[in-house]
Amino acid sequence: MRIDLHLGVHKTATTHLQRYWVACNPLGQAARIHCPPLDEVRAELTPLAGVGDGHGVPQFKRAQAYLARLASAHARVILSDENLIGTCEGNFAQGCLYPHAADRMANLTGALQPFEVHLLISVRRYSDYLRSAYCEAIRHSRYFTFESAIKRFQPEKRRWPAILRELRLAFPQSTLTCWPYEALHQVRGSMTSSLFELDINRLPVASEERPRRTMSRLAIKLLDDIHSHAGAEVATAARASVEKLVAGPKMVQFDPWTDEVRARLDALYEEDLLVLRSDPTLRFRHG
Repeated sequence: MRIDLHLGVHKTATTHLQRYWVACNPLGQAARIHCPPLDEVRAELTPLAGVGDGHGVPQFKRAQAYLARLASAHARVILSDENLIGTCEGNFAQGCLYPHAADRMANLTGALQPFEVHLLISVRRYSDYLRSAYCEAIRHSRYFTFESAIKRFQPEKRRWPAILRELRLAFPQSTLTCWPYEALHQVRGSMTSSLFELDINRLPVASEERPRRTMSRLAIKLLDDIHSHAGAEVATAARASVEKLVAGPKMVQFDPWTDEVRARLDALYEEDLLVLRSDPTLRFRHG
């Protein structure tokens, strides 16, 4: 069985792609190509990524059995979960991008070893990734302010090319395909056509609705005020209600950057794209 392992990263339309690929499953049946839903992958495979040395026997057996079931029914599967390499809250807690990606990938290699594995990953402009990832992080953790988190976050310390190098080291025999989130609309059709081995004209129309938007500027301001006056626990309890109350396409999204900082972060990203485009070991899609 061939496994196309989609690793995110977070906030690169992963939920959108996961739903779209699941919608393509009926078209892949004849070729025995299948994309399981996220909740299935997250229950059966992802726990193995997070185990410590010597503590992963149950998770390994569960993942192994899951992959065996898939192999008995399919010739090719697309397994997608952005949590395989880490979490947004983990990034902010450690002050860098996916600090345990190498260890998490190493935990998967034993279960995936019998199969032909191909890696897929998208990267995003740091200025947009960090503000969006912050909003995702506070949905899953105790509330913390962006200002406090970004003081210890150093994008220069660990950048996208370094993370991709770790993925290649974990799976040296695998191909690694990468695309910039900003080119999603240009690459989605051709990539899905390749994954499902279908003519691009047979693909279903993709919804442009995004299931999870970056929180509004007003929501973050209100939560920061609650945090300042009542503490983190109260802000955490209020987060969902505040987010829902001041949400919608007409609300200005949270954007914490000055022009100077945004320009610096965007310059780092452009440098990274040049590195990735020129990497002969990488399949770089950009339109």
